[in-house]
Amino acid sequence: MRLLILLIYLCFGPCCLALDDDDTAQLQVVKKWIAHRSSVTSVHASFVQERHLKALKRPIISTGKLWFKEPRLFRWEIGSPAESIAISKNGTFLMVRPIKKSAEIHSDEGIQKNRRSPALMFFEAGFPNDYNEFIKMFTVTDVTRRGGHFVVSLKVNDRRTSLALRKIIFEMNSKTYITESMEMRFRDTSSIKTRFKDVHENGNFSDDLFDFDLTGFVVKDVD
Repeated sequence: MRLLILLIYLCFGPCCLALDDDDTAQLQVVKKWIAHRSSVTSVHASFVQERHLKALKRPIISTGKLWFKEPRLFRWEIGSPAESIAISKNGTFLMVRPIKKSAEIHSDEGIQKNRRSPALMFFEAGFPNDYNEFIKMFTVTDVTRRGGHFVVSLKVNDRRTSLALRKIIFEMNSKTYITESMEMRFRDTSSIKTRFKDVHENGNFSDDLFDFDLTGFVVKDVD
């Protein structure tokens, strides 16, 4: 699977138990998490996203919904009615601004060229379902337990991506291994944290969700 942010769909306890001194325990947590991810073929969830930007004193808080379906179908909406819609389908990434009647179409090659854009990095890096592939892409820097949750901190191994993205932090339920939040911390001190709720896994929904009628829209192809 490609799509980082998203496949990552889905709170905090007062006490934090470090697992750093037990490499076996850390490894088992990560492997069980990946095993759960590999069993999921579709997801529908809602989310709350909190963006911290160094130029702003207060975070920007948005709500939205997401849908994911194997093998490469993804839809992410922010706002109600939607102010921004991102759709990834079979190697093409579509960003739609319904209110402005505008849209951008990005190819895989275009996304590679725009690695430094945080928005595109959300959809670029990918999240593997196999542990051996996982450790090629990420380095686990910390695993802790907070109440009924595990918190896993990762570093992206790709050098160019890591120039902008400092770390990714996932929080998951310690019993079900469902991801409940994801935080991306950038080197410019900005961050994006997304908390997921109302998660429905392996449900049925139409592929039509991953299409969008662009009639009347100003469409830009981005290389």
